[in-house]
Amino acid sequence: MSNEKDKEAEVSRYLSLLEMYKEQIESLVNQSQIIQAMIDEYNRTKLTLDKISNVEEKTEVLVSIGGGVFVNANIRDTKKVVYNIGADIMIEKTIEETVKSIDERINLLYENLQKVVETTQKLEEAAAQISEKVQEMVKK
Repeated sequence: MSNEKDKEAEVSRYLSLLEMYKEQIESLVNQSQIIQAMIDEYNRTKLTLDKISNVEEKTEVLVSIGGGVFVNANIRDTKKVVYNIGADIMIEKTIEETVKSIDERINLLYENLQKVVETTQKLEEAAAQISEKVQEMVKK
């Protein structure tokens, strides 16, 4: 009888651990989606910068101000942009320098994404092992 209770307690512990792994995996999947969205945004920014560098000054464009709202604007300088380097600190950079900085950020994001994916895979493997162990315990 005591052996059966010990087995139930152990199964319960494993199931709790599985639930914890499941929550961690969900969190990591969300993190990877956020990182991927940031990478996509930076890539769109690079495309926009490329287009800006190829237009004439005083070209009229629509600029998104958020919420699906746009304003008409004239591009006064096709060589330089204002770039947020973090903590709401803005500096003026050439488009080429900005693209280089964006590429560096993208590379860091890819490194972080790889770490998140690796951690997710390790947790999934551990969860699979525990799940197999629980199934074996329940069969006995």
